[in-house]
Amino acid sequence: MKQEWKRIDEGLWQCPYEFSAGVCRSILVQLDEKKFLVYSPGDQATADLAKSVIPEDSEIFLLAPNTFHNLGLVAWSESFPKAKPVAAAPAIARLQKKTGLQLENIEGLKGELPEHITLLELPHNKIGEVWLDIRGGSDRVWVVCDAIFNFSSLPGGVMGFFMKLNRMGPGIEMSRMYQYMGTSNKKKYGQWLMSEISEKKPTQFIPLHGEIYEKQDLTEKLQVLARRRLVK
Repeated sequence: MKQEWKRIDEGLWQCPYEFSAGVCRSILVQLDEKKFLVYSPGDQATADLAKSVIPEDSEIFLLAPNTFHNLGLVAWSESFPKAKPVAAAPAIARLQKKTGLQLENIEGLKGELPEHITLLELPHNKIGEVWLDIRGGSDRVWVVCDAIFNFSSLPGGVMGFFMKLNRMGPGIEMSRMYQYMGTSNKKKYGQWLMSEISEKKPTQFIPLHGEIYEKQDLTEKLQVLARRRLVK
């Protein structure tokens, strides 16, 4: 796996990193000329490599997208001492215990976002999952953490068996673990998700786990998934 920050679109980059259970990606979003948001800060290498993208003295927000994505918070905070670690309220206590850092509530971050970027806080959510909704012309990007995956194929061996058992793919899928442990009311969460999909009609889906998807049937696939796994 080659680690480098690759541009996805104007003001949007990705960089892969490894963790104990596989590969994830960090997302870097430019909010202003010298203001950046890091969605799921990755390992030390992702922080070091970001110095070639982020100008010196930039304001940086480190967004932990849920209670489990804490791997890179300390590394990024050491590399960028003025960066502000943030998370949704349900995730803060565990993240602070795991990292020793003081995290701010994402309410403060919301006021720093440009009009075309919105945080989607999942309702009925036990782990503080937050998504990014990024609009640009006729395009709409959703950046998603652990609630939905998109692995085109599953590996063999023990890991592949676990992923298959947990229903993590292949294709755009929702794991059993999140369906039953991540949400406190899966039907109401599903209704919210279907409403968001219908209203916002995302054109590009960027999961932290799996491949980016931007085909014309994206909205339909997400609606079918929400209906099948959550609402029925």
